Amino acid sequence: MSRPTNCLGDGRALILLDGLDECEKANHEKALAWLRDLTNSFPDCRFLVTSRPAGYQTGELRGCGYAEAELQPLGSEQLRACVRRWYRAAEEVARTTEAEASAERGAKDLIDRIQGTPSVASMATNPLLLFVLCVVHRYRL
Repeated sequence: MSRPTNCLGDGRALILLDGLDECEKANHEKALAWLRDLTNSFPDCRFLVTSRPAGYQTGELRGCGYAEAELQPLGSEQLRACVRRWYRAAEEVARTTEAEASAERGAKDLIDRIQGTPSVASMATNPLLLFVLCVVHRYRL
């Protein structure tokens, strides 16, 4: 297995930076400069940077070759597919004896609950909140 520095140097790394908006305002410019330096130091690597819209000024990273995208609300079919896939993955990880049937039951129950509660249905169009609903529903936290 390659050491991380080799993966970076060879351009085989995916660097994920979540929460650019969580930097204190006083350090925001430093964080952007650090990210620009990192991008320039490892130009063959892939970078994914996330931020809430309120904490990011459009165009701040375009000079480094970053494309900007905004998550859109999930449609009803996308939501159902996401829940089903999430449940299948969760059951496979749990290695239950009836993983497929258990995943179908769990996904159907959650989808029915989401569709039956307008306020929850509204929240569930956000991918992050849908993930939280899946976790809470599956593990009954």
